[in-house]
Amino acid sequence: MTQRYVEIDYIKVIGIIAVILIHSLRPIWNPLASPTERFLNSELRFAVPGFLFCSGFLYAKTRAYDWRLTLSRLRRIAIPYLIASVGAEIYQANHLQPRTAEEIVGNLLTGNAFAHYYYVFVIVVLVVATPVFARFSTRAIATFTVLAIAAHAYFIVAEVQPGLPTMDFLPVFWQFRFPALWWSFFLLGWVARQHADGLRGWAVRQRRSVAWLLSLLCIGFAAAQLLAVPHLVTKLTAWLQIYAIVALIGVLSCGASKTPTIVRHISDSTYGVYLFHLFFLLPIRQYFPQTIGEFDPKAFAARAVAGILGSILLVTASRMIFRKHSRLIMGA
Repeated sequence: MTQRYVEIDYIKVIGIIAVILIHSLRPIWNPLASPTERFLNSELRFAVPGFLFCSGFLYAKTRAYDWRLTLSRLRRIAIPYLIASVGAEIYQANHLQPRTAEEIVGNLLTGNAFAHYYYVFVIVVLVVATPVFARFSTRAIATFTVLAIAAHAYFIVAEVQPGLPTMDFLPVFWQFRFPALWWSFFLLGWVARQHADGLRGWAVRQRRSVAWLLSLLCIGFAAAQLLAVPHLVTKLTAWLQIYAIVALIGVLSCGASKTPTIVRHISDSTYGVYLFHLFFLLPIRQYFPQTIGEFDPKAFAARAVAGILGSILLVTASRMIFRKHSRLIMGA
């Protein structure tokens, strides 16, 4: 039986709630978004990186060129995704503007039936790369991870420093799928798995002091989003906040002997919740007209509750109906 890591369960559960909260807000690039929404978006950015960290951690023991396992993983990702994407295209046709057959095929291939499905494209590429990563030595993976983190830091600096090459040569659509944005989190999870016993033992022994340090860092990084600091500081602290929050969740939860049943259930359902929560969240928007530049707590709460409860009830019903096939059909 595969070993279960409590800290991975908690990162996934808190991450999926954060995803739904993000999608309950107007996006940070929306000029109509309020300052509160921009701040919350910044604080919740750890969600997808946390999922990628967990995937890297769980995939790290893959043997080189074990393509049967890779194909099995791809199937578990692709089938629920295709089902959700068909639903997304139907929703799009009924509520917005129908897409052409060419657009639909392109969306399916690139994770764009809902724009939020960009994560599927990213994780599929990483799953395909996993057997290649498995051929690298521990030192090589660590080096590759450092380079990936450095590349991400560079593009953050380049975004605000004139004269440096940026990702602007790519359309925005592909910038969201660019390896430099995401691979560092997956590889960091891989490295953490290779040193899991030592890291977990150290975290348990030093839990109080490390948790306090990470909490203070999180508070400081959050404060940087509210204070009049240089734009580069704002961008870098928002990025560092991702690592601090994921690490804090891990430190606080590691060492427990058993995952609580509800946490385990949601953890095993995160992919299905991710794929289907928008079908419950989006329809709520029409009942709450949004005011330019103002945050509406009631509208935010209504969308979040609909997304969380609706998707969890859906995947729970799927498990009752499809039983052992539910993960392959609905991703949970």
